[in-house]
Amino acid sequence: PAMKPEDKSATVEDAIKSAENKLKDKSKYTEESVKELEKALDKAKTAVKGTDKEKEEAKKALDEAIKKLVLKNGEKEVRALKISEKIKDGYMKGRSDGRFMPQELMTRAEIAFMLARILADKNVTGKSFTDIIPNIWYAEAVNKIAALGVMSGYSDGRFKPDAKITRAEYAVIIARCKGFTDGSKMFKDVKPTHWAAKAIAACAEAGIVSGTGNGNFMPEKELTRAECVVMTNRAFGIKMKADDASAKTQFVDVPAKFWAYGDIMAASMK
Repeated sequence: PAMKPEDKSATVEDAIKSAENKLKDKSKYTEESVKELEKALDKAKTAVKGTDKEKEEAKKALDEAIKKLVLKNGEKEVRALKISEKIKDGYMKGRSDGRFMPQELMTRAEIAFMLARILADKNVTGKSFTDIIPNIWYAEAVNKIAALGVMSGYSDGRFKPDAKITRAEYAVIIARCKGFTDGSKMFKDVKPTHWAAKAIAACAEAGIVSGTGNGNFMPEKELTRAECVVMTNRAFGIKMKADDASAKTQFVDVPAKFWAYGDIMAASMK
């Protein structure tokens, strides 16, 4: 599937637009990081009329300044994470008996393992949790995803790998992967004060999530495997090619008429 990394600007002009958009909300960033961005922005605007080499250098400097923006609470500005080339091999497998089990609920460990395959970022310092056995199948993935800031543990030091994931929780996780911070599209059952309201709204505006009918989102509903692959494919641009041999892959419990058939096939391509 064709996918485009979203953490870098294509041209110096794109970088300038991105920087200007960030500076519209400069009050939420530290003064020092804003000054660095403004300085890089001024140089980039001058470089627009310069040589290709000057434009490229200015673009890199501006992209770097954007990445180094620091929020006043001390956290770094969120950016979209890179997508792994290995994703073309699929990121979700079925069971050994030929079933996909589309209605089975996703666990935190499974989400972490899946995203570790999708995200390319590898140079991260692992985190440890008191309930993660070092050699268990999802340990490395959990540490990577936690270190990337995509998922976090609990205040008591646990990750709770076997706990189920809700639709709201996965919307927040996707928003972190994509670098989304806000949105305005609301659902009737998601109040503006809901802890995941901004992430849900941002994902809805991007076409990653949709409601369950009658204007509702059902944020506390636990996420099924079918729902998971649909949201994940939309988020990362993963699609099944019509002429792909993997499209012939069949799971005994996923008929061709199943609502998420295409997404399940795309997620399990080999």
